[in-house]
Amino acid sequence: MSRAQARKLGARVRVEARLRRVGGARSQTEADWGVVLEAETRAGRIQWARHEPIRLRLAEGAWYKPDYLILMADGSLVADEVKGSWSARGQEAARVRLKVAVEHHPWLRFRVVMRKGKGWSVEELGTP
Repeated sequence: MSRAQARKLGARVRVEARLRRVGGARSQTEADWGVVLEAETRAGRIQWARHEPIRLRLAEGAWYKPDYLILMADGSLVADEVKGSWSARGQEAARVRLKVAVEHHPWLRFRVVMRKGKGWSVEELGTP
């Protein structure tokens, strides 16, 4: 393989890696939480759940997209933010956006969902 071909291949690999994260691509943790939500829907505790269906405006040019929007059986709306960990690099901006979203959208309940061992930890943030 020539040097030019290697550079070309390297550039393509970098572009493909970026493309996988764009446009609603799920992390494994988000996909696993989706399985839990599907089970809750079949059990009748949830009417509807979708991955990243809305963007909430926070300020001029600033938006927040919850990982899941859920219509509960009682008709209330819940936005779930699924995290592997809050301590991961770059999570500070996500915390700020979530906090601002809770303040600006009181009509919506917000939850942070994290893996805890073999189960899940669900923390309520906003109450409409």
